Amino acid sequence: MDVLKPDGMASQKIIAGGAAVLAVLLLYAASPMGLERLEFMFYDRMIARQTAWQASSTPVIVAIDDYSLRAVGQWPWPRYLWADIINELRRGGAAVIVLDTLISERDSSSPRLITNYMKLHKDIDVKFEGLPRELWDYDALLAAAVRDAPVVLAAFADNESDAYVPESAKVRVAERVSSDPHFARKLYNTESAVFPLPMLRITAPLGVMNVERDMDGILRKIPLVTAVSGKIYPTLSLRALMSMLGTEELTLGVGPRGLEYVQVKSYTIPTEPDGMMRIPFIGPKRTYEYVSAVNVLRGNVPSGFLTGRVVFIGSSAPALLNLHSTPLDTDYPAIEAHATAFDAMLRGNSITRPVNASLIQAAAIIAIGVISTLMFGFVRPVVYLPAGVALIAAAIIASRALFATGTYISPVYMVTAVIVLAIVILLVRSKEEEAQILRMTVSLAEEKARQAKEQAELDTARRIQENSLPHNFPPFENFSSIEAYASMTPAMNVGGDFYDCFPVGPGRLAVVMGDVSGKGIPAAMFMMAAKTVIKNQALLGGSPHGILTAANELLCQDNDAGMFVTAFIGIYDSGKKVLEYANAGHNPPLLMRDGVFLPVKESIALGAVEDIEYETETIPLGEGDTVVFYTDGVTEMMNKRRELFGEGRLVKLLREISERVESGGVGARSVVEEISKEVLIFAGDAAPSDDVTILALRRLR
Repeated sequence: MDVLKPDGMASQKIIAGGAAVLAVLLLYAASPMGLERLEFMFYDRMIARQTAWQASSTPVIVAIDDYSLRAVGQWPWPRYLWADIINELRRGGAAVIVLDTLISERDSSSPRLITNYMKLHKDIDVKFEGLPRELWDYDALLAAAVRDAPVVLAAFADNESDAYVPESAKVRVAERVSSDPHFARKLYNTESAVFPLPMLRITAPLGVMNVERDMDGILRKIPLVTAVSGKIYPTLSLRALMSMLGTEELTLGVGPRGLEYVQVKSYTIPTEPDGMMRIPFIGPKRTYEYVSAVNVLRGNVPSGFLTGRVVFIGSSAPALLNLHSTPLDTDYPAIEAHATAFDAMLRGNSITRPVNASLIQAAAIIAIGVISTLMFGFVRPVVYLPAGVALIAAAIIASRALFATGTYISPVYMVTAVIVLAIVILLVRSKEEEAQILRMTVSLAEEKARQAKEQAELDTARRIQENSLPHNFPPFENFSSIEAYASMTPAMNVGGDFYDCFPVGPGRLAVVMGDVSGKGIPAAMFMMAAKTVIKNQALLGGSPHGILTAANELLCQDNDAGMFVTAFIGIYDSGKKVLEYANAGHNPPLLMRDGVFLPVKESIALGAVEDIEYETETIPLGEGDTVVFYTDGVTEMMNKRRELFGEGRLVKLLREISERVESGGVGARSVVEEISKEVLIFAGDAAPSDDVTILALRRLR
């Protein structure tokens, strides 16, 4: 790597780099919404690129799909149909049956309830003659089916539900980690939940059906365990694993930051501190095998298809509103999300942020910050882009490699650190690399400035400035068809504006106007240098853009003061009757004929940046046409009400003057004097804040 030698700016670069790293660390702690969405984007792309994962054959989904709804009819279905489905699955050899639907209220279509309701509300005795006794109560029928089958029932954690909370799973806190007695508060928790009917929950274990969507509405994770009034309940997928393994016990590994893992017999599932597990989606919906619920009811499932498998029963029909957006699909059934989470636990390919993820992120940001500070602060510019891209690529590649092992560390803040460090360090270097102060060679003026008092210095500089500007504008030799006149009123004793008008060859007359940054003696000195450089280049001949380009290179040399000058040069060609001109960040002149600004390309002032190319433009001048050049002291003149004279007033004034020009009564001098007079009248008693410089160039009739 091509490294520069340390210099006087080294400490500033290191301090700036340290401040930038601290800013990124604070940004990471704040986690603003924009960067969080960027993290989601990276995460989703890594999920989509993960091709090593494959679905196992253990989970199978029995879907309440559109076909089932059309075939069976009304929703919700009577409980005897649920009992039939469970019985069919049990006969088919299902190892575990997971029911992703809430059965928290009595089935009002049961004959027992219909009889009671009709008697209560209509005083009618309804008889169901010939009805088998087992069909008298559909809920009891379902309870009998659940009792005889390995079923997991769903509960829904909700703060607005009944406060009654039944017993949860048997939970043991692992002794080998430092436990937090209040860890349940860090989990996904509610004060209550919606539970199945008592006759059902006494016969089957419970799992929480809640899923968790991120702030952008995308489903990426699931609460592996949920705290309801302090009692711990597993999610449906975790409860399915427990039932498959024939255990009611959970072992929770609790550390100082919260939950670290959940263990079921020999299966250990890493979690995030709040008990969340990121779902490793393998593909879009129907990645796992689906069976329509109506086919189960009709016995149309192939023999042996369900043997030993874990069956998840839930809705996939859009009308039942249980679909979610995931990183790989926009209408992914919640039941398949539970099946995916179960399969990840079974195969050990879950995704999690490590417990010390914050420390890892902070360390990575600091490391990236140190490397970026050294790279952007002490290597040559040619290395910036490839090295910066390499750093960003390394952060992303490292994050993807960890993701393949099931560990998620976001690369967003590492990439942010590279970008922020690049901007900050390069800004510091840009100050270092500015051009040095222009060494003026006017030794007599400098000697007098050191010996005289401030006022005497200003007076001397003012006289030097005034003497350097043309004051008499007789007819130009060989230019009988053109006239010019100019004036300048400095805001201080010494101003930074200048103008000039001189021949540059047969039939060619140059007009120059400039405005140096700043005021006082430094501005005047730079003005003199700029005026001399531009005039010398113009006298050498060439186009306006070539004159400004060469002048810019000379003014950039040794310009440590960082001064610059806006400039406009026009060359009137009496043979072609055109005005060729180029602009270096100056106010565009006005053509009085139409009261419009001359079209100019956007450009940069002289002395500001090296290697700038300017452009020449051309406009014809007809008989009587007048071009008015001016500095921003005209349009930015302010009165006591803090109103600006502005371009609008200037255009309006020139149009009024133009009418008198057409009649032949107003020459270049009159134009300049009238503009100057109107500007000073507008300012009133307010002190001018900038030099007022005006030049008019008129082609005679």
